[in-house]
Order: sequence, then structure tokens, then C-alpha cells
Amino acid sequence: EQGRGAAATGGTAALLGAATRGVTGFNYLLNASDFNVVLNALEGVTRVNVISSPNITVLDNRTAKLQVGDQVPIVKQSGQSALSTNAPILNEIEMKDTGVILSVTPRVNKNGRVVLDINQEVSDVVPTTTSSINSPTIRQRKVATSVAVNDGHSLAIGGLVQEKAQITNESVPVLGDMPLFGPAFRNRVDTRVRTELIVFIRPKVIRGTVEADRIAQDFRDQFRAMMPVRPVPAPPPMAITPNGSQGVLRRMLD
Repeated sequence: EQGRGAAATGGTAALLGAATRGVTGFNYLLNASDFNVVLNALEGVTRVNVISSPNITVLDNRTAKLQVGDQVPIVKQSGQSALSTNAPILNEIEMKDTGVILSVTPRVNKNGRVVLDINQEVSDVVPTTTSSINSPTIRQRKVATSVAVNDGHSLAIGGLVQEKAQITNESVPVLGDMPLFGPAFRNRVDTRVRTELIVFIRPKVIRGTVEADRIAQDFRDQFRAMMPVRPVPAPPPMAITPNGSQGVLRRMLD
């Protein structure tokens, strides 16, 4: 499903409807003004958490990769020597990237539009229940798409919905452990947590060194604005004794 937010807010309304209904695999194009409208509207209907807000510079037709997560050790294969029955079992470990992994390959066409080849993956670690291998299972959700975006416009990619069941046992201390009346003081809460990842991509074509210097200066200004302002300590007061007050005043005038 694909829509475009032009002068009106039709694309914005469609994006909000798809996000709240949990439509899988959607992408929408947004104007610069629609981007803030979407974020404010989503905060009004659900809880929004910004995972990361990076800025990446990449050459034309080259791939930029972003990962927000951890590397998890996975058992690739196991082996034991056949020469001895007491030989230890050797495991070959492979490090697997998990979390939010985004790969983007931009190409600028002759019309000035940016063609984006996007591969998005969201993975997390869950316990292995289908085998006896002492290694976690990587649960993955992937989206691959190719879209054309105007310079400076935003692209919204979503539909990666995940639901987790959580069981919480609550009890009153001491009373909840009683053999007969304990269940009356215990409570079991079953909740389902539904999360959806929406990625916003805003390509900006850098033409020449002048524009590159201007963008770099904008980033420096943003960093300075985020840095806390440290108050300058006042100098200690100058002690003037009655006997030496005239000498101090004379030195200050000199």
C-alpha cells in the first residue's frame, strides 16, 4: 500500500490510519510540514518512543547501514573428537547482530529525485524451545522496498507489529503464602504489549562543498544548543583591611 501526502493532509491521515490499525508493510511519502503533524498526531493516540535519530552521509549508489541493538553469541556448530570418549565438546560461536538494522542505498536520478533501496530488519532474542541446543533463537521481521522520494521530503515505513504476552504475579506479603487463604491474597495479571516500529527517512542531496559546509555548520549549532551551559564562577571578593585600603585604592588607580 502506497500513498503520497501532497498539499492536503490525505497522506497524513492515511498513514495515521494504517499505523493505528496495524497494517503490515506500508510506506508513505510526506512533505516536510506533514512530518511534524504525523508525530504530534501519533503522540495523541498512542505512546511514542524515539529509539534513535541519526544523520548519515553516504555517496551516490553506495550503501549506508545503521544498527541500534546488541551482538548476541549464537552456536554455529558443535563438535567432539572421536579419538577419546572424554573429549570436550567444542562449540563454534558466531556473533549475530540484533535490534533495528537499516540498510539504505540512495541513487539520484536526472530529475533530482532520490531512489532509495531500503532493507529493514527488526530482530530480538527469545529462548529456544524447539531443540535442545543451548543457544538463543533470533526472531526476525524484515521489510524490503524501493521508492523514489523528492529531495527534502520524508518517507514513512511501518507495519512491523509485535505482540508480547506478559504474566505478572502479585501477592500480599506473608498472607499470600498461606495454605488455605493464600489464593485470596494473590493476583495474576495477564497483559499484552503491542509495539510497532515506524521508520522515517528524509534524504537530502548535497550539491557542492558550499552546501556541505552549511549542513556541517547546522550540525555544530545543534550540538552547541544541546550542550548544557556552565555558569562562570564569580571571582572571590577582594579583602581590604582598614590599614591597607589606601594602598589598594592607589594600586587600582595606577
